[in-house]
Amino acid sequence: MSNQIKINVVGKSNAGKSTLCNCFINGLGLNCPNITVVTDMLHKDIIVEEKKYNITLYDIPGQSERMDLTHSFLRVDGSILVYDVADLESFNKIRSWHGKVEPIIGKGNIYIFENKCDLIEKRIKEGEGKQLANNLECEFFQTSAKSPETIETALNCIIEKIIRKKAKENELPEKVNFQDLKQNKCDC
Repeated sequence: MSNQIKINVVGKSNAGKSTLCNCFINGLGLNCPNITVVTDMLHKDIIVEEKKYNITLYDIPGQSERMDLTHSFLRVDGSILVYDVADLESFNKIRSWHGKVEPIIGKGNIYIFENKCDLIEKRIKEGEGKQLANNLECEFFQTSAKSPETIETALNCIIEKIIRKKAKENELPEKVNFQDLKQNKCDC
């Protein structure tokens, strides 16, 4: 079983993808002023069941929607589709992103993040994101860089699912205990 876990993070520009990635990988996040122009790779090592895993998040530029994404999704373990709760256009593009990603990486490997959920002025009605995720057969998470534990919990849950899937494919034990991460509970 490979000890590398690779996850793409995609969505419209300004949905908060870079902030999400930086928050999880570096413990930073707020005030990421730069727009991602080329795919950015961020790495973090974690210990799970006494094994070291290298987590790589690929921060895909929002303007990539017009480009051929096939190369960006080969050999990844999962994709996170991100929308900004205050940006209706970013929400409406999730179906398009999903349509491009699913044929490449398959069902059960795509996750939807409703980002910036701390904002008061929301353009997306309560429950719409969850309903869309259910319709697309994706897992749904609400995240905010102002509450970094929401990002850490969501990504830990995704990483746990990927490890379990890899373990099942290799007939290894499915128990997962994060030793170096905060003990956030995950409903996975």
